[in-house]
Amino acid sequence: MADPEPATEPARPRVFSGIRASGDKTIGNYSGGYRQYVATQAEGDAFFCIVDLHSITTDFKPEELREYTLAGAAMLFATGLDPDRSTVFAQSHVTAHAEAAWLLSAVTSWWAACSSSPWLLKCG
Repeated sequence: MADPEPATEPARPRVFSGIRASGDKTIGNYSGGYRQYVATQAEGDAFFCIVDLHSITTDFKPEELREYTLAGAAMLFATGLDPDRSTVFAQSHVTAHAEAAWLLSAVTSWWAACSSSPWLLKCG
């Protein structure tokens, strides 16, 4: 007689959101994102990222970018994200992201990148 399948728990949903590290945060950021992040952290495995590497695709001052990155993380915690229930991190602290970007750039032509919607304005 075959052993019965062990009971498995249903998979918890995984939530991921990234917030660009440039510019001051506004009430729109709060109502459009931060407030919802607090609610979603109870629904599953929650990951929130300050996407500081994305901010270097436009003009920036290094000291301001550092300040915006810290301010973005502080705003996430101030609006109620619980570090015991959510993972909050800066994109630049995950080396795999930059490594994957390098690998992608090694095999993607400039033309192919420029034909993708997010790059259209940057390719000029």
